[in-house]
Amino acid sequence: MFTKSGVSAYYATGLKKRGIEITFKIEDENSKIMPAIILERLRKLEIITDDELRKLAKYYVMKIRNHKQEIVGETKLEFKLIKNTPVMQKS
Repeated sequence: MFTKSGVSAYYATGLKKRGIEITFKIEDENSKIMPAIILERLRKLEIITDDELRKLAKYYVMKIRNHKQEIVGETKLEFKLIKNTPVMQKS
């Protein structure tokens, strides 16, 4: 697995042996959510199991705290992966 971050919150992740490359951009440029996004992508691709995801919950479910450090919410990721297959050009 490899990951590369870029300018303006663009990210790329890949699994070389599986031929998978995923790119995304975080619109508000808040990179704190990146571990959760990567884990959700791995779950959607069935690379990690729900049990493995539960073990990584502190990276997957981000708690939102107020100034008193009380939990007032949490992140929920909702997105779809869109498969983009390269088109072979005829020579």
